[in-house]
Amino acid sequence: MRSTDLTGANLSGADLTGAVLDNVIWWNTYCPDGTNSSNNNNSCAGHLF
Repeated sequence: MRSTDLTGANLSGADLTGAVLDNVIWWNTYCPDGTNSSNNNNSCAGHLF
């Protein structure tokens, strides 16, 4: 995913292991492990499985 806006997305349970994530907007996004990106510096880094 490049230059993707995932604002408000719910990715809970998604397996993004090995995904290329470049210039992604994570505002208020639920990461695959259920963490909200807003509680992780607006990122899902380390929470992708």
